[in-house]
Amino acid sequence: MSTALHFQFAPFFELDQPYSSTYMVARQLGKTFSLSAQTVLRSYLIPGFHTLIIEPRADQLARYNATILRPLIRNCLIRDRMIESPEVTKFFIKEFKSGSLIYLEYCFLNPERVRGCTGIQAVLTDEAQDIDYEHLPVIFETTSASLRYGFRQFTGTPKTSDGTLAVLWNDGSKAEWVTRCSCKKWNVPSIDQDLLKMIGLKTCICAKCGKPLDIRQGNYVHAHPALRPLRASYHLSQVTHPMHYAIPRKWAILRGKMEGPGCYSKARFYNEVLGVPCDENVKLLSQGDLEKAASAAPGTLESAMAARREYSGYVMGVDWSGGGDLSDSYTAVAVTGFREHTDILDCLYAERVPMGLSPEEESIHIIDLFRKLQCVYLAHDFGGAGYIRESLMRQGGMPDHQLVPFTYVSSTSKDVIVYNPPTGGGSRYSYSIDKARSLAVLCAMIRSGKVSLPAYTDRTRLILDDLLALVELPRELPRGNIMYLIGRAPKKPDDFAHALNFACSAVWHTRQQYPDMRTAPDKFKMTEAMMELAAPMDPSKVKF
Repeated sequence: MSTALHFQFAPFFELDQPYSSTYMVARQLGKTFSLSAQTVLRSYLIPGFHTLIIEPRADQLARYNATILRPLIRNCLIRDRMIESPEVTKFFIKEFKSGSLIYLEYCFLNPERVRGCTGIQAVLTDEAQDIDYEHLPVIFETTSASLRYGFRQFTGTPKTSDGTLAVLWNDGSKAEWVTRCSCKKWNVPSIDQDLLKMIGLKTCICAKCGKPLDIRQGNYVHAHPALRPLRASYHLSQVTHPMHYAIPRKWAILRGKMEGPGCYSKARFYNEVLGVPCDENVKLLSQGDLEKAASAAPGTLESAMAARREYSGYVMGVDWSGGGDLSDSYTAVAVTGFREHTDILDCLYAERVPMGLSPEEESIHIIDLFRKLQCVYLAHDFGGAGYIRESLMRQGGMPDHQLVPFTYVSSTSKDVIVYNPPTGGGSRYSYSIDKARSLAVLCAMIRSGKVSLPAYTDRTRLILDDLLALVELPRELPRGNIMYLIGRAPKKPDDFAHALNFACSAVWHTRQQYPDMRTAPDKFKMTEAMMELAAPMDPSKVKF
């Protein structure tokens, strides 16, 4: 292996590694190969150094193993000193003579597959732009027992400015490969500074005088150097990479992508060639939608209690706090009122439960609200902390028949909500609810006036704006297919959106009046074939 063309990836091989590092780069620059070489060296040189490598999709993992990692190990001149020959052909785990392991996993619909990986010293996430930001806390927990290392590394080519990779890069030191020209101009290849001006007719040029630049004389400069030991982040484009600027034919192709016969769209050129994000994820609701859906109800507990007689019943929805260190997460409450002979639901109360309460205190608070508002049902997130909270509420006197435990799934079932009977051994019944389709229906009902919200004031908007965090997540599948999921924009809370979804879904399901699915776009419907492509049981058999 030679780094002659990949000198800008030298930080991969430095002994003093940052706690977290993010490489936001253009396509075809050697990032994945460099990451793999780093991993193999660590595994060989450091006894017991276990690494978890994650790709978003199973077919990406199979391709990575077959075309990069396995050939890299098999063709290494010192392979026999590193690893036994049969280990090369294994798919999920590569075991080194040093006692180190390399685990391979994918994380597409959920992070469940990585939960079994323990004792991890470094997590390497490739194509991180397609990893759901909400999955990161579970992924990071695999390194929580590491006393000396616990590295987190992310590589990929960005898509949207609020996507996972772009957010991680912006949270870091934001290093650019800066080159000084003979005219004394420091060229910073950032989209906000000199990058576009550095694209000359024949090669990479100075943004000021137009002379060709000697990129090899450059170096990384961090916009936030104090963050480098903790969260280093690097940006690299094709414009400043020798595989492109130093080869006339490749540079002509690059120019063609910008303005010639092979011209890319702005978003594709920014992503693929410049290695920078472009545009934002598509939001399911706008602020205008929330203002239009607002009613005269002030959304206070007193007003909701006073209006109780006007409704046939109230249903409370609760989304429990997820905790974690990546964003603010709250236990959110939504109380929805329904009347006979109408399909309009009114959200009359919204609350974020104060943070810092113990599970017992939180459960007591929810039961107190439930009784004050004389609710008929309490629908809540049964996954994660929900099971414990439900047990506490049942101990506090909450009747079983008034609890509606929901668990989010990605389902191929025709029905959005599916009943799961007890399986014995004291287990509870629950309901599976298709996350993407149910949220799409909720947003459609809000836009069409079938679900009203409290008055959109300075007080309530702090909670109601959780609905603005819901975004479409298009995920590419093999052979050009696209699966559309619904997720949360990074670092923006969405707890109230789920609490409202649970409350409304419980009303629709118990009244057997679930909205016509034609109100939600067909793109959110998942087929068995799509599920098999996205998350097959055995990715080692995936064809690509």
